[in-house]
Order: sequence, then C-alpha cells, then structure tokens
Amino acid sequence: MTNPRYLYNAIIVLTLTISSFFGVFADEPVELVVLHTNDHHGAIVPINGQGGLAIQSAVIKRERDKYKNVLLVDSGDYNTGQPISNQFYAKPDLIAFKLMKYDVMTIGNHEFDHSKEIYQEQVRFLKSNDEGLPSVSVVCANVHFKSDGESVLPPYVVKQIAGIRVGVFGVLINQPSLLDSSSYITIDNEIETAKKTVKTLRETEKVDVVIALTHMGDIKLFDGHVTSVDLGNAVEGIDLIVDGHAHSYFTEPKLAKFAPVVTANAYSRYVGKAIFKIQNGKAALESWTPIPVTTDTEPDPEIAKALEPYIQKASADLKTVVAHSSAPFPLGEKESRMGECAVCNLICDSTYDFLVQNKTPVDFVLSNGGVFRAGLPKGDITKENIKACLPYDNTLVLIEMKGSDVLDLFKFVASVYQTNGAFGQVSKQVRYTIVYNNGSDGKISDLKIDSKPVDPERVYKFAVNSYMYNGGDGYDILKQRAIKAADVNILITDAVVEALKQSKQPIAPVLDGRITIQGGLKQ
Repeated sequence: MTNPRYLYNAIIVLTLTISSFFGVFADEPVELVVLHTNDHHGAIVPINGQGGLAIQSAVIKRERDKYKNVLLVDSGDYNTGQPISNQFYAKPDLIAFKLMKYDVMTIGNHEFDHSKEIYQEQVRFLKSNDEGLPSVSVVCANVHFKSDGESVLPPYVVKQIAGIRVGVFGVLINQPSLLDSSSYITIDNEIETAKKTVKTLRETEKVDVVIALTHMGDIKLFDGHVTSVDLGNAVEGIDLIVDGHAHSYFTEPKLAKFAPVVTANAYSRYVGKAIFKIQNGKAALESWTPIPVTTDTEPDPEIAKALEPYIQKASADLKTVVAHSSAPFPLGEKESRMGECAVCNLICDSTYDFLVQNKTPVDFVLSNGGVFRAGLPKGDITKENIKACLPYDNTLVLIEMKGSDVLDLFKFVASVYQTNGAFGQVSKQVRYTIVYNNGSDGKISDLKIDSKPVDPERVYKFAVNSYMYNGGDGYDILKQRAIKAADVNILITDAVVEALKQSKQPIAPVLDGRITIQGGLKQ
C-alpha cells in the first residue's frame, strides 16, 4: 500500500512542476493598496469639521481592516501649522504618525523651517523605536547638507509586501527662494535625480513597483518650476507619483505620460487610496479615491490619548483673548497669494500699529502672502487664532531703502506668479496695481505710499519678516539693497497680539482697495 505521506509529497512536487511550466502561481495577481497623505502642517485637531490626527487614524484603521496588503506613505510638510504642534516642534504629530504605523515618509520644504538640530532630531525620532513606538522609514533623494554635501536622508527604501518588492523614493522641490540665505541644505534637480533613482530601483534592486513621494506640487508657481506632472512626463519606470506642496484637491489622478499623479489636499482633510494589481512584475492602477477625514468618524482613542497631554499644556496661554471681531476674517485656499485679503490687511496694519505705538518710525509694512495660513473667527480672537494665522516664528526686521530700490522691490512683487507665496501683502499706507498676463508676467503700476508716488531719492523705512529679509520667497533685493537693516528680535505674532489688545473693539474685516489686480486669476 502506498504511504500517504509519499503520495502527498508527490502531489506537491507535481503541482509545483505544472505551476512552474504553465505560470499558474506567477500569473496570480497581488492587490496592493497605497494610502497616502501630505501637507499635514500641524493639523492636530479638526478645523471646521475636517481633519485631526485621531480621526485620520480611525480612517486609516478602517481601510486597513478592508485590505490585506496596505502601504501607508506621506509626501512631506508635517511642520508648521496649529500652535499646539508648533509649540512642541511637531513632537505630538510625529508620535501620532508612528502610532499610525506609517511605512514611508518624505520631507517637505517646511521640515527645514527650524534649525538643523531640530530637523535632525525630528527625523531621528521618526526612524527610532523611542518610547516603544514603531519606526518610520524617511527618504529623500535630492537634498544634501550644505556643509559637507552628505545626503540628508537615504534616497529610497524597498518594502516587501506579499512577495512583492516595492521601491519608494522621495524628491523635494528645487526652489531656492523657499529657503532663506541661512539654510543648511542644497537641492538637486528633480528629474535627473528621479531618473537615476528609478534606474537603481529597477535594475539593481529589481523592484516590482516604484512609488515616488514628491513634494513638488502639480501647479507651476515660478519660471523653471518642475512640477510633479512634469516629472511624470519625463521619467519612465514610476508606477505612482504621490505628490504634495500645492495643497491641491483631486477627484481623480492626473495622468502624465509615464505615471499617474495623485495628492490628498492638505491639513489631514483627506487620505488618498490607490488600489493596484501587480502581476508578472507589472503594476496596474485600478482605482484612486480621496477619502474625507471628517468629524462624522469616531476618533481613534489611542491617538486621542497620546495627543491629550500636549493639547492640555498648550491650551491655557493660547486661549487668552486679544480682540473681538464683528465678523469672520476668512482665508480661502491661496487667497493671500492672489490679491487683497482682509486678514492680511489686519495683520499688516497691526504690525504697523505696533511699531508706531512703540515710537518706531515706519512708512509701511510688506509681507509675503505665503506666511498667512488661517483666517480669524467672528467673536473672541485668541492668541491661538493669531498663531494659527501666522504659524512661523518670524521676527520683525526694519529696513531703510532708497526710493529707486523700493520701486524695484515692487517690480519684483508684481513679477511673481499669482498663487506664489511671494505675493506681496501690504499695510494701508501702500496702494498698488498689478496688470497680469494670465496670472504671470505682472507689471506694477500706480504704486503710491501715503497717497504719493514713490520718490526715487527719498529713503523709506519699512518692516518685513525675517524670512523675507533672509531671501525667502526670492526677496534677495531686501538684503542686497538695504541701506540699513535691523532685526528687532520681536516675533510678529507677539507684535500683532499687542497691537490688537490696544485696538478699538470690535474689529472688522476690511477691503479698502490697497491692491488692485487686472487680468489675473480670480479669487
């Protein structure tokens, strides 16, 4: 009688032989689900019923319960947002990311808002098992330390999922104007870096799937801007580009020549979900969906518990009321980068008022539009509201500049593309018009300060933030042309708070025509 064990082994051998010959097992497709986020910007708690890390975690857990093979990734800019996050240099956010078990993250430009030491500590914490939390892979292929040329991160990582090799790499936007002159990094060309990295992943690492985590944006913001779509049109071998930076809302992927591009808006409002079928070493995108993160979903209690101590510590001082408003000061997406904006008017005017109250001679205040990140509510306005509106730790810089150079300064303001963070917001002492050609190629006209044309021979005194003075958003002219400049080491948020305390109450949103746009994009 045949031994059943021998018969079983014979059947297994025969099955494997047939399978190998006919490719039965090799042809079996594997489903891979990629969940992705980007531009979190310290959105620890929900805003207007959207976002919040505890709710985001609940959404991710729900999706993980549905699918066997899930990869969770992020495309950068976890820094700089709600005051709770800013106060602790994103430590609570990073704890939540680790608890959510992110597989791979890349970095955005705002990861360099602080010192080199803070950047390195944030990345070290993500990659560690500190406090018993899981580690997260952090990658970026085109950023180096200026001091020694060393890469700030590994260029890529390979993850094994259900027998599939998934290569994930990161690329950061190469926009020097986003970094001030004191920056400690340099950034390589995005397309050349991506081509080199994809070649290594395909030919050396023999991966089945390549995912690019890009922090580049899909909307062109300046001359020479390489967008994520440009990358997808230029680089073969990428199966999915998960983008960040532009805060765009997609309802379907953008289909570049070689790869689909997806993104998940910003502030933890959405989790993107891409479903792939991988077969014979080839990946096909079957569907992509943005999943809303709203307060209709019950928060994840584990994340809520982890965040609560940080929320409690930050809340007392931040709840101090500094003003009362008769109406809300809204701030739509990109509004501060496209034209006159009520909340920008308030902040610039308050900064001017603070200087006058402290007997500091000043003709006007100029701010880049990209510094404004939230509107202000009707009713009580707190320190927390101001810090959410102005999340960066910028200080006041006083500048003296000849009128001829002031004219050149505003020529630069007009030259930047609408929706670019360099767009110029001003205090009420300034009036100007920009005539655009389709949102770019702007020309300045009717520039007046205190109702008078700029006198090329006069010396003007004005205030900007420290980011601008150090060349941020391309404002190199400030340091290059200033006759005198002094950083007074006062946070702009503190200046605004003090001025609002002294202002007549209630305050109200005002649009007074200080900025006129002709021919540009409409808000």
